[in-house]
Amino acid sequence: MPNEKLKPCPFCGGNKIKIIMRIETSESGFNLEYNEINCKCGIYFGLNRSGDISEAWNRRVEDGQ
Repeated sequence: MPNEKLKPCPFCGGNKIKIIMRIETSESGFNLEYNEINCKCGIYFGLNRSGDISEAWNRRVEDGQ
């Protein structure tokens, strides 16, 4: 994950945002790896490990993307 600064939460405007890397084992024994962003307002956003979670979180409609 790049050390990119995260934009404030698009729902509450808060800056208390955490990036969490999760690894869970499925019932069939496969490891499932993904990143998750959590905000103090309760919203969470997940993305599989191959994606850039910071870039996805920072993407906004008004940025034209």
